[in-house]
Amino acid sequence: MGCRPLPLSVAVAEQSLADLIRDRGYTTGWVYGRSAGRSAGWCFFIGASCVPWQGTSGRAPIIIQALGEHLKLRQQVIATATVYFKRFYARYSLKSIDPVLMAPTCVFLASKVEEFGVVSNTRLISAATSVLKTRFSYAFPKEFPYRMNHILECEFYLLELMDCCLIVYHPYRPLLQYVQDMGQEDMLLPLAWRIVNDTYRTDLCLLYPPFMIALVRLILACELSII
Repeated sequence: MGCRPLPLSVAVAEQSLADLIRDRGYTTGWVYGRSAGRSAGWCFFIGASCVPWQGTSGRAPIIIQALGEHLKLRQQVIATATVYFKRFYARYSLKSIDPVLMAPTCVFLASKVEEFGVVSNTRLISAATSVLKTRFSYAFPKEFPYRMNHILECEFYLLELMDCCLIVYHPYRPLLQYVQDMGQEDMLLPLAWRIVNDTYRTDLCLLYPPFMIALVRLILACELSII
């Protein structure tokens, strides 16, 4: 499917956003923007991609979420793992490393970076095996085929790709600040927080900075809450 040209107003808005990103210091190399995604061969709709991941972009965050819940990880650890996964496959083909191996590797690395504590080797392999078997057997009928030595090797390639730049900024902190400034914390925060969680099933974390995602999700929460 080819990418349709954007209207002039959208192109102007994208340029303004690019200037804002530069001014706010989000020039980390991981916020691509829609135009960069198109030049790299991606095809973006509004907030979601159709190629080259062809469904894996949506399925993998669900697997990472299930794996994190099985291990009783904090939501921020799960979000960081999801961003790691998307960053890797934004630059490399799915054929380069099996996503079934990359998903637990991202969880393993994120648990250390977010200072949750190192997940033990046995727990990680057991969780991956259990999650795939009980919740995703329709997509992965075989047993989880990897062991800890594979995950450690995969972690090395993941670190190399990201040049050891492991700190991930999420929309949660600016969202909390926005809601507190509005004085609607009790009414808006739970809904807006869930909407932000859902954004990790899309490619928004590769397209826009966290403060912009938080603001748009807060607006959506206001509309749904009729505020």
